[in-house]
Amino acid sequence: ENKSNGLTLDESSNILLENVDKLNISSNEAAARLEETAAAIEQITSNIRNNTYSIAKMSELSNDVTKSANLGEDLANQTTIAMDEINVQVNLVNEAISVIDNIAFQTNILSLNAAVEAATAGEAG
Repeated sequence: ENKSNGLTLDESSNILLENVDKLNISSNEAAARLEETAAAIEQITSNIRNNTYSIAKMSELSNDVTKSANLGEDLANQTTIAMDEINVQVNLVNEAISVIDNIAFQTNILSLNAAVEAATAGEAG
């Protein structure tokens, strides 16, 4: 019976050793997978950091574009105001030219009248 118990114990210890070996293999595989998972998480974290930086940079550039657009709008408004003022000044110049043209026309008429009067006076002697 001792021999039988010894054989059973031997078989049990062999089975136990096999199971321990299987457990070691499984543990090693799990550790390898865990390392792969950790590496993947680290890569994801790095990507998130890069994306966060890119988003912040895009936001900054977007703000710069908005400021530039607002400045462009202000300059366009100032240009419109300046063009309106130029238009007012051109209208004033046109009015002045019209007045000068009328004065020149009247001066020509007076000159012609004076010439006619002089000619008439010259004939009458």
